[in-house]
Amino acid sequence: MKGIANPYQGGYVDAAYDVVTIPTENGGSLTLRYSPLCAANWARYTGSQYQFDYWVETKDQNASGHQDAYFGSGYTTMVDGTLLAGVCWWDGAGQYGQCSTWN
Repeated sequence: MKGIANPYQGGYVDAAYDVVTIPTENGGSLTLRYSPLCAANWARYTGSQYQFDYWVETKDQNASGHQDAYFGSGYTTMVDGTLLAGVCWWDGAGQYGQCSTWN
């Protein structure tokens, strides 16, 4: 697949790619995505409807897009892609969850 022309860096870049993926408790997955074109990170949840929250967070603790997986697959809003970032999910009862490493 050919990338998208990036007027700020010259040449072509991929529009976005997966950085890291972690499993969720219901057999789904949560992926940290990055776009070099807009220098942004976001989270993508892939799975069925389930009762937990997920989000993307930068290392300076700027969290974005607390989404409820109750509605099924989806995305968070974007955060600054020039900072290290990770994705997290937490069960609906606030008892347990998981975060990725900083990437």
